[in-house]
Amino acid sequence: MRKVIYIEWDDSATEGGWKHPTDIETRDMAPLKCWSIGFLVKDTAKYVTLSHSETEQGDVNAYISVPKSAITKRRYVKL
Repeated sequence: MRKVIYIEWDDSATEGGWKHPTDIETRDMAPLKCWSIGFLVKDTAKYVTLSHSETEQGDVNAYISVPKSAITKRRYVKL
């Protein structure tokens, strides 16, 4: 089984569609604080990749790569 890791990270805020700039000025478009926990698939100099599921054969499913520059906290989880 892979290591389990918890990360806190900042993500960009976005909203689609045509808007007048004054509509955007009144909205809170601050970056989003995110929390993820999962199996560590890859750890590079630039990003980490986590998956939420792993099989006994080592296959992973539903993964996310988060840039290390966006990660504000990182902890390994002991099971």
